Amino acid sequence: MAKAGMNGRSLTNKFAKLARKTGAGDSMATSKFAEIKDYLSTGSIMVNLICSGKVDGGLAVGRLAMFAGAPGFGKTMLAYATMKEADKKKYTSFLWDSEYATDRETLLKLGMNLDDIIHLNEHEIGKIKEQFMSFSSSMEEGAEDKVLHVFDSAGVWTTEVGQTKEAEGNNAKDFTIFTAKKSLGSMIMRESGKRGMASLIINHTYANLGGWGDSTAVAGGGLLYIPSTVIKITSKAKLEDKAKNKVGDICTVQSHKTRLAKGRTSVKFAIHYKYGILKYYGLMEYALAGGYVAEVKAGRSIVYKKQYEIDAIGVENAKAYKKLDIVALYHDESFFGEIFKNSDFGAYVEEQFQYNTGTGTAPSEEEQAAITEFYEKEDASHVSNETCEEVKGELAFTEEAMGYVEESSPQKSPTQQTPGVRTSGRGADASFTVTEK
Repeated sequence: MAKAGMNGRSLTNKFAKLARKTGAGDSMATSKFAEIKDYLSTGSIMVNLICSGKVDGGLAVGRLAMFAGAPGFGKTMLAYATMKEADKKKYTSFLWDSEYATDRETLLKLGMNLDDIIHLNEHEIGKIKEQFMSFSSSMEEGAEDKVLHVFDSAGVWTTEVGQTKEAEGNNAKDFTIFTAKKSLGSMIMRESGKRGMASLIINHTYANLGGWGDSTAVAGGGLLYIPSTVIKITSKAKLEDKAKNKVGDICTVQSHKTRLAKGRTSVKFAIHYKYGILKYYGLMEYALAGGYVAEVKAGRSIVYKKQYEIDAIGVENAKAYKKLDIVALYHDESFFGEIFKNSDFGAYVEEQFQYNTGTGTAPSEEEQAAITEFYEKEDASHVSNETCEEVKGELAFTEEAMGYVEESSPQKSPTQQTPGVRTSGRGADASFTVTEK
């Protein structure tokens, strides 16, 4: 006769405990590697949204991202803006300038704090690996060090083999380069996750002449598949003021790969020659579609007006307002900043980019605190080879306390509730009791 196995939850507890003891991992509810502790804004809300699905999001700390695009399409400007936002959060930025193209004057004009930027010039992959690991290994796991690595760019990375061929005047192709790039990208990805660092690789694109798929492709072979987020800047147009003078560039960017927002989404962001990345550019179409902004005709012009202000003063009075220029609309806080502050526009626009396939059963804050207390006491006891039932008995940590229903529990009608037991999605009934014996 076969021996009866553990039920699902008890078996999960057993394996989670084993994973903690071996250092291999933890349950998903408490794994430190499954939590994104912070985001670094790119300076553009639209780019933040396609990277993370969050207005205040952007690059996820503890993950590797890639910005790809043709020369002059704004990749490096986005990276600089991210570094500037990181500095506001007291991060130390490493700028791996493989192109030898960064200068202090440009960074100062962008308002960046040079004291918190480590500038490194290296393009040989083996040396980048060695230097990167020396910095990474000096950080303690879980030490809450705030670090951002920016690699500009992968397109000029070389190998020792390739450099030897160049020195010898040998124009033969370096067949080791793609494997080397993938290996470096994989190492950056792993170390970023282990040490809680944010990392960004800037990459080039080239024309896809095969007639299949996108008109441009990202360089680097297998390197493309390493980052958890890849966005590609696909085109550039003129940004003009009211007098039709060119004052910057409008860039179209597509999410090539992402795990935090809807994929294959295209948006626009703008770079102003004087003000840099325009924080709010690209939001107007969503504000109009959601009814947060209205177009009011004033003579030959169209005036954008906040809908709640029109409701207060009337359409006729709104016509008296002058047409706002692009700086007032997309850079100053007086227009979109006020809309975010005085309405639910932030939640509305996030819904357009986030996955919404259902609600899981992640622990509430109270449950999380109880789980953490349980694990701390369990680890402090240093008891080995207990069964899951014995471990639970130490704290009377029952299945009901965890908020789960056993598979063997009798079925209840949808209207029947059991105190302390979760019967639907998150927040259905978060009440529970944990009692020490």
